[in-house]
Amino acid sequence: LDLARLDRHVNEIRRIEAAFRRLDVGNYGICHDCDCEIGIERLRSQPYAERCVDCQAQYEKEYGQGGSASL
Repeated sequence: LDLARLDRHVNEIRRIEAAFRRLDVGNYGICHDCDCEIGIERLRSQPYAERCVDCQAQYEKEYGQGGSASL
């Protein structure tokens, strides 16, 4: 359980670092899949979001998320 928790923390840090990189290059808040703006509500709840709600739902449908929702 401790390793799983540590893995989640490491993955979250990686997502945050990736969000900072997107901020630096000027594409923070833009969906990785459809190039539309990610809603402010989504960014407030998940500042490292890479996809808008619709594209994230489609991504999870196609690739699965192991039982934990990220919307």
